[in-house]
Amino acid sequence: MDTFEDPSRTRLLMDEEESYSRDFHRRLVESASPIPQYTPRRPLIEQCTNEWQQHTQWKSRRNSSPDGFDDALESFFDRCLAILKAPKIRRYLLLYTVILIFSIWLWSSMIWPVWAEQRMLARSLSAENRRASGGLFGSNLRPTFPNMIQVKDLDTKFVPKATASKDARADNVNRLIFVGDVHGCLDELKALLAKVNFNTKTDHLIAVGDVIAKGPDSGGTVDFLRETGASCVRGNHEDRILLMAHDANSSPLKVETPASQSSSDSSPARTLAASLTASQIAYLESCPLILRVGFLKPLASDLVVVHAGLVPGIPLDRQDPTSVMNMRSIHLNTHVPSKEPNPEGSVHWVKLWNKYQQSLPAQWSFFPSGIFGAQSAKEKRTTVIYGHDAPRGLQLKQYSKGIDTGCVKGGKLTALVLSANGSWQTVQVQCKDYRKRRPLDVEVEDVLRDGKLSKPDDEQEE
Repeated sequence: MDTFEDPSRTRLLMDEEESYSRDFHRRLVESASPIPQYTPRRPLIEQCTNEWQQHTQWKSRRNSSPDGFDDALESFFDRCLAILKAPKIRRYLLLYTVILIFSIWLWSSMIWPVWAEQRMLARSLSAENRRASGGLFGSNLRPTFPNMIQVKDLDTKFVPKATASKDARADNVNRLIFVGDVHGCLDELKALLAKVNFNTKTDHLIAVGDVIAKGPDSGGTVDFLRETGASCVRGNHEDRILLMAHDANSSPLKVETPASQSSSDSSPARTLAASLTASQIAYLESCPLILRVGFLKPLASDLVVVHAGLVPGIPLDRQDPTSVMNMRSIHLNTHVPSKEPNPEGSVHWVKLWNKYQQSLPAQWSFFPSGIFGAQSAKEKRTTVIYGHDAPRGLQLKQYSKGIDTGCVKGGKLTALVLSANGSWQTVQVQCKDYRKRRPLDVEVEDVLRDGKLSKPDDEQEE
């Protein structure tokens, strides 16, 4: 017979067991030791409550915790490093670095030199410098030279002007054609004039000096210029040859000079001087130091032609002839010109000339003098056309045009064409090298030591 338990008894036993389990866990928790809590230790001095802590004399001006300052500094460096590691920041940093390097290069190599040069030019033309030099460029006044024309005015019929003929081409009428240093290169001169379609009826040719010497046909070049009715100015080579010709013609006695005593460059010059005819010498003597073309409205300035250069601030009739035929530079403080290209304290005369012209008042040619405030300036802006400076080559500035491009040395012969409307055109032809070189009578050791052969006889003299 199976025995069945009472359900109420079973439920009672389960309640007692659950109650016992709860009591056991409660006693276990109460008997366990509490978990120790960490309390940061503080210096004993901070536990003092004396009034010294409140006194301003003993208060620290820095962070009271050195560790806090170090942590802040370390955190700052960490943030900076994190910023630099960002790809976008690195790209911007590289870009700004390149811009900074380029700006420094641009300033040091281009902007600063130009700015410094303009300051020197302005200081050279300042009123203080004028008084210090006894008047602007006053020490360079012209001495008296016989048998020399200082200034000549170009015939007004040669000055470019508009034509009244309707069937004539406007760009080929009444042109002025300026030619650089020819130096006896007659073939190149003819080729150049053919290239510009030179016409003696509508064009006028002007040579800027040094039409003779060094080249193959000096006499023929002079005859050609005479036949075409060309104008010219006196260069340093014309001046030298004319002095030799006058010396030879005026001396009643002919003294033979031994070949050993004659310099290597004087013999060709004396030979050329002796070969010139009376008509050729007369033509060269008619060439003035300065050819004044006059005021040209399209250029808004006067136009003059010289061989080497002019000193700004000095009237044309008082310019020093030696400087006009030989100068290349001018001293900024003393205002003395020099034939040397780059002496200390000097600049190329063209720079000072253009700076000086820009400082002059503009010329108003729209109205007669006195109308609407227009007035005739005592000194007018002047554009000068020159040669002589082959090492610098073609130089076209606002108030100066250099057209010696070294034809006799194998360079080019340049023509500067001025039309009636005031436009400029540059035309060039290639030239042969006519320099005479010494025979190659040298030692091999000298060539190996110097690394080059000797220069031509006329290399040094321009």
